[in-house]
Amino acid sequence: GGSPAKNINEKNTFVFRSPPEMVKVLLDAGFDVVSIANNHIMDFGVYGLQQTKKILKDNQIQYVSADGEIAQLFVKGTKICFTGFSFSYGKRSITNYDNVFREIEEISKNCDILVVSFHAGAEGVGATRTQNKTEIFCGENRGNSVLLAHGAIDSGADLILMHGPHVPRAIELYKGKLIAYSLGNFVNYGWTLKGETKIAPLFLIELYQNGTVKQINIHSFIQQRPGYPEFDRNNSAFKLIKKLTEADIKNDGLQFKQL
Repeated sequence: GGSPAKNINEKNTFVFRSPPEMVKVLLDAGFDVVSIANNHIMDFGVYGLQQTKKILKDNQIQYVSADGEIAQLFVKGTKICFTGFSFSYGKRSITNYDNVFREIEEISKNCDILVVSFHAGAEGVGATRTQNKTEIFCGENRGNSVLLAHGAIDSGADLILMHGPHVPRAIELYKGKLIAYSLGNFVNYGWTLKGETKIAPLFLIELYQNGTVKQINIHSFIQQRPGYPEFDRNNSAFKLIKKLTEADIKNDGLQFKQL
């Protein structure tokens, strides 16, 4: 609901929303936690944000937000916490590195494993590379993904999941903790399904109780038509992430094996 909070006639301005009944798809897929810390959550103003939160709460799906709301799960006696950050949101912006790292340090004191979601980085088919530098896109500071991820782990995070570029990026083991520099698109509109934007990885990550990685499986899907990821027999997501990791990340002990 609500009305667009942006002038959609301006260049490079996009607004997104989904029908409330789409929450059933999240339930059917088994989602326990989602991140709504991104650059489109306010596309339909405060009303759109409040409605999104209400629908998730009503369906017992936890969320992390740019407002600082966190989620918690207990799995076999292990307390797992989730938090999320995006850009352009005041003191919690990913460009305010010290504030972000202090908050992560505080949250980590009260959980066994901390998962951090960052909405960061430039976008599109030209944005697959991971570089240790600030990324500017459409005039916006989209943060330094490497600095963010390393600093977050140094501050107590155990797993870093990044999104925003709309394409897969490299993965890294840093101090035994996994960083996925971009998960890419999984379900998306047709007009963005070009090149690497249609490659859809699904990660299955197993962690030890201390947050270090036990095993990572990358399942490859692809979107050949809007809104329908399909199993990819060519294993494109795995191959692309392997290629990007070998190109962008120094030897960190990761070994890729195609099953």
